[in-house]
Amino acid sequence: MLSVFDEVNNNNAITTILLNVNKEVDAFKNMYHIFKIFLLLITAHHSWTSKYYCGPSDNAFYRFLSQLLTIPCEQHRINSCCLKHDQCYDDCSVTQLACDTLFCDCLKNIQTNFYCRRIIQPIHCNFPQWFGKSYKCNSRRERCTLEDESEDKNRTQ
Repeated sequence: MLSVFDEVNNNNAITTILLNVNKEVDAFKNMYHIFKIFLLLITAHHSWTSKYYCGPSDNAFYRFLSQLLTIPCEQHRINSCCLKHDQCYDDCSVTQLACDTLFCDCLKNIQTNFYCRRIIQPIHCNFPQWFGKSYKCNSRRERCTLEDESEDKNRTQ
């Protein structure tokens, strides 16, 4: 039979073990948070130093968010679709609908996992349809307007 002192010693030993386990768990949580921050910084650095085309050219946050969310996807292929989409948007002779349709088709042709196919691709497909009007031909709006005016003059002559 255990004496009161033995029970106290056993309780102290259990308490010490539990405290040590809690310290280990806390250390692991801290390492996990540091790892997440490190991964975030690497992704941010990569997005600032590489050519990533998904998202508005004037909004680094959305580009970074897109790049972060597409990590488990075929990111280079998605980025290639985005580059083609940007180039299409710069071509004033092509409608926004045509550019967006080509872009969505490009994304749908990427064979990938469930998350990318059912969440990332539809988001990337829908955003330009909803918000792309202000970006269509935006980078070359002046040149496009001049070309359109020139074509109108040639037609009337």
